[in-house]
Amino acid sequence: MAENSWDYLVRAWVEHRGKRRPPIPVNFQGDEVVARGTGIKVTEIAKAYYFNADPNVYIVLTTSDGNLQLTPGGYNPLEPGFYLRHYVDKRTRTSTLPEITETTLDGAKVSLTLTISYSVADPIKAMKLEHPVQTLFTLITSYTLQFIKDHTHDKIMGSENAKDEDRDAIAKSIGLQYNSHHNPVKIFAINEIVIERRGDPKLIGIRLEEKQRTAQIELSRNVQELQQQLDKKEEDFKKIKAHYDAEIRTIIARAENQIATQQLVLDNERNQKIWQQERVLQAVEAIQKAVVQVATPGFTPQPQITEVLLKLVNTLQQEIGAVTLPVESGEQPDTKPESETMPKAEPPRHPDSGKLDNLTQTLLTLLNRRKPGS
Repeated sequence: MAENSWDYLVRAWVEHRGKRRPPIPVNFQGDEVVARGTGIKVTEIAKAYYFNADPNVYIVLTTSDGNLQLTPGGYNPLEPGFYLRHYVDKRTRTSTLPEITETTLDGAKVSLTLTISYSVADPIKAMKLEHPVQTLFTLITSYTLQFIKDHTHDKIMGSENAKDEDRDAIAKSIGLQYNSHHNPVKIFAINEIVIERRGDPKLIGIRLEEKQRTAQIELSRNVQELQQQLDKKEEDFKKIKAHYDAEIRTIIARAENQIATQQLVLDNERNQKIWQQERVLQAVEAIQKAVVQVATPGFTPQPQITEVLLKLVNTLQQEIGAVTLPVESGEQPDTKPESETMPKAEPPRHPDSGKLDNLTQTLLTLLNRRKPGS
C-alpha cells in the first residue's frame, strides 16, 4: 500500500531525530557478550524507532510482554509501547582457557591449554543465558577432559610423523561435539581452536629413551653393514692385487728367462769364436813351425810330415771358410720360471773340429821327434 503524506512526514521526522542522536557507546564487561541497555518509548504517532547503532553489535529488544526481538539498525516500525534495548557483541573474540590436566586411557598425565576463537551466532540465545561465555568455556573444558580420558597419551600428544589432520583430532572432536544438535545452548560459532600440549614427563622420558635406543641400534646396524662392505671391498682388493702380483712375477720371470737365454746364446757364440780362433792359431803356429823346419838347410822331411802338413793346410782352409753354428733355430725358449728353465752353457761346437785338432797335434808330435840335421 502506498505511503500517504502523513506517514511520510512521520517517518522523515523519526529518521531525522534518530540520525541526530549520537551512537550510544557499548561496553562489555570482562568476558560478557551482552550489555543491558536502557528503555525506549515508541509513541502512538510515530509507531517506529530509529536505532543509530554500532555495526559491531546486535540490537535485541525486550517487548512489554517479555519477548525478545532481534532488530536491525536504522528505521524500524514498532508497536507503540515501552521496550528495553540490549546489545550483543558481533565481534570475533579469542580467549585462552586455564590449563586442563587429566589422566589418559593408558594412565599417563596430559595437560592441554586451549586458545579459542569464537563469535556469537545466536544473539537471542545469548540473551537468555546468564553467562554465555563461561558456559562455553565449561562445555569446552568438559569435552576436552572426556577426550583425554578416551584416548592414549601418544594419540593426544601426536607423533613426529603424524599428519596435520591427526594433530587436529582434539580440536575437531571438540568442534563436532559443540556444534552437534544435542547441544541445547549452541550460542557461539567456534572458528578455531589452538592447543598447546604438555605430556607426562615420565612417559616422555621413557619414549625418549626408547627412541634413543632404537636410534643407537639403527646406528650400530648401519656401522656394522658399512664395516662389512669395507671388509668385502678390502678382501676383493687383496684378491685382485694378489692376482696382478702373480701376473707381474710371471711376466718378470719370463723376461728374465728370455734375457738369460739370449745372453747364453751370445756367450756361446763368443766362446765358439774364441775357441775357433785359438784352434786356428794353434794350427797356423804348427804349420809355421813345420815350414821353418822344412826350410832349414840339411833337414830332410819325412813323407809322413809332408802328408800331415798338406792335410792340415787343407783342413785349415775348410775351417776358416766354415760358418759357426749357433743354437738350433727351431728351439723356443721355455717360459717356465727361471729356477726350472735357466739354460746351461754348452761347449762350443764346430763341424769336423776334431780333425783339425788331431792333425795339429800329430804334426807337432812329428816335428818334435825330428831335429834339424837328424
